[in-house]
Amino acid sequence: MEHGTPLVGLVCVLALGCGGGGGNQGNLDFPSGGGGGKRPPSPYHAELIPPGTGWFCFSRPNPKDGKPFSFCSRQAATCATIHDEDAQKYSGVTPCEPVTTAWCHTFRTSQGKETPVCVPTENECVEEVDLFLNGKTPSSLCRTEP
Repeated sequence: MEHGTPLVGLVCVLALGCGGGGGNQGNLDFPSGGGGGKRPPSPYHAELIPPGTGWFCFSRPNPKDGKPFSFCSRQAATCATIHDEDAQKYSGVTPCEPVTTAWCHTFRTSQGKETPVCVPTENECVEEVDLFLNGKTPSSLCRTEP
């Protein structure tokens, strides 16, 4: 994959779709002190989002719950490669399609590396951030990226 390509969706499976523009962030109830609840969001690392405009995205049903599980890349070839890998393992994989914007967030891997994740819809991004923050994985809120 090209340097800096978000591992959208694919990262969701390994680790478990953003604020800006007035987007909905779901039911994020961050604790004011220690204790239960979700962890507070971490900063968004815009510098990790590949430069350019436009995205190529595909989806497939998540085998666990049937919800969309998506991947977006700036590069059509990267989308096609990940698409073809998923199509060999899963049914219902949609073709890579160009989209004008994607919803992205960044999170910290267990190795401490900040990583971008981009998906085609705000709802999918918000749900993924909820999963990360509920699971205590440091994640930013979602932002829309052209």
